[in-house]
Amino acid sequence: MLVRDGSRGEAPALLLSGGALLVGDVGRPDLLGGPEETEQHASELCHPLKDKVLTLDDFVEVCPTHVAGSLCGGPISSRLSTTIGYERRMNKMLAGGMLAWRTAALPIRIMPEWTVWDLETKMKDRHVLVLDVRQPNEWSAGHIEGAMHLSGAELPKRAQEVPKNRPVAVMCGSGYRSSVSASLLLHEGHPDGTNVLGGMAAWKKAGLPVTKR
Repeated sequence: MLVRDGSRGEAPALLLSGGALLVGDVGRPDLLGGPEETEQHASELCHPLKDKVLTLDDFVEVCPTHVAGSLCGGPISSRLSTTIGYERRMNKMLAGGMLAWRTAALPIRIMPEWTVWDLETKMKDRHVLVLDVRQPNEWSAGHIEGAMHLSGAELPKRAQEVPKNRPVAVMCGSGYRSSVSASLLLHEGHPDGTNVLGGMAAWKKAGLPVTKR
């Protein structure tokens, strides 16, 4: 149950989380029945946590009904209350990183990656666009002919300038900034963004052509 302080605004101030979200733990699903029933009960607990509780602001205070010693959870803390932000950061039972996300069969999207040799082959199809997200001084020192230049810092505000009707290979100096930029493009709804591994360092090392025009 959410509690609001109407005198200060409409944002929820307090969550009475019952046995769902605990301090340092989450509620234990009903273990009665076989493995299929247990899995179903766990799923029924997981989805409200992911879709409702974890969408709340960090400042929301959490007051559960169970504390340390209760059989309704595992290593529950003895504290009587917590906050959404603290649990989001410290509670080992919430989303456990990508391993927990994958094993819970939750949806994921994998970003494609190409080597510079893959890119060279793909560029024979002139439909592929190379997006160089390096800084202007890096670009002027040498880039792939025909590439589009848009620094990683500019991309969040100018992502709409990247054509969505062409596959886009994102390039930086070594492959780190381009992975972030390619992820941003996918998040912004680009249907086909790919990170180029090794970036321009690998491209030059492979002896592939560079221009300063």
